[in-house]
Amino acid sequence: MAKKKEQKQTVNPQDYDSYILVAADLSLRRPGFCVLYFNRNNENPISKVQLYSVDNKTKQKSRGQLLLDNANIFKKILSLNIGHTPLFFVREKSINNCNVRMARSGSAAKSGVSEVVGVMDLIAWETAHAEWDEIYPVTVKKAVTGSGKSEKTAVAKCLPLYYGKENPLEFRCDDESDAAAVAIAWLISKGEIKQIIQEDAIHEGQEKNNSCM
Repeated sequence: MAKKKEQKQTVNPQDYDSYILVAADLSLRRPGFCVLYFNRNNENPISKVQLYSVDNKTKQKSRGQLLLDNANIFKKILSLNIGHTPLFFVREKSINNCNVRMARSGSAAKSGVSEVVGVMDLIAWETAHAEWDEIYPVTVKKAVTGSGKSEKTAVAKCLPLYYGKENPLEFRCDDESDAAAVAIAWLISKGEIKQIIQEDAIHEGQEKNNSCM
């Protein structure tokens, strides 16, 4: 008899009073991670935030070494949090679109991101038996600021409004702020927190769009 295909189970974060969310902006040379501790019983449900990144932008390393660095930082994050359940994972989704210019453009860079994604998928499944959610960059911007055309700087400026004064954010690189934005976008998409519309970010996106016409 044919083996019955195992169905993927969808876990709803709202079924839990507390959980840990690992959000990521993945790249071969400088991945960024945001580890967010969520407790809906607190006045500010975002009870703790930790930021991680690896900067290999200027270092001469083999592809294997770069992938190993990615794997090691993710394993470190999991080792610090694996005793806490449940764990959720979300990352920014890469866009292979010729009409969108990205810092990671080019076939080699895209290949590198795909390899990193594979490593992250393997470790998440092996360690926590979990899979990654994915969110497009434009969706992240729209969720955080109200405009999908917002600049990275505008997105980063909006983040303290979501994280609150209890969680001062000090980003060492754009990748960490991107990961923190991905975490907020995921929480909004799951109905865990409310969106805070930023009029300045919307106007900025509209002006940018008009300048390109």
